[in-house]
Amino acid sequence: MHPISLRRLTIGLLIFVGSLTLPVSCKKDKTPLYPQLIGAWSGETSQGNIISLEVINRDGTLYISKYQLPVNFQTGYQVLQQTNTRGIAALTGVTFNLPLGPTGSYGPAYIGGSFNLTAVPLVLTGEFTVYYPSSSVDVVTGSYTAYLH
Repeated sequence: MHPISLRRLTIGLLIFVGSLTLPVSCKKDKTPLYPQLIGAWSGETSQGNIISLEVINRDGTLYISKYQLPVNFQTGYQVLQQTNTRGIAALTGVTFNLPLGPTGSYGPAYIGGSFNLTAVPLVLTGEFTVYYPSSSVDVVTGSYTAYLH
């Protein structure tokens, strides 16, 4: 074998073996701007029902990953809920807007919220708009206050 070819083969093998011994890096979540918001939040709506939401960190971005909102209608009661471990809606700074489905006469159905970072304990306040089941005209609106648990 030619000396230059042997040298190239040796260098190639050393590089290959060296790459096998390098530590494998684990993917870690980047620290978000407001890490204190991560966790389970719950509180009470203006209708007297318990609302719950969960905030997660995914690669440095905070997301609402779960919500449960019971709503009273004149004709009954409905629980709106969703869970997605990858996130449902990203926070924009300290606020979010979760779409809840169809848009009707009064605009989109949603849960909106804003975290107050200066309050002790931290507090989340927001509002919701929900259409009556099978209606795009009749709407229920309300507000809520929730705390980190």
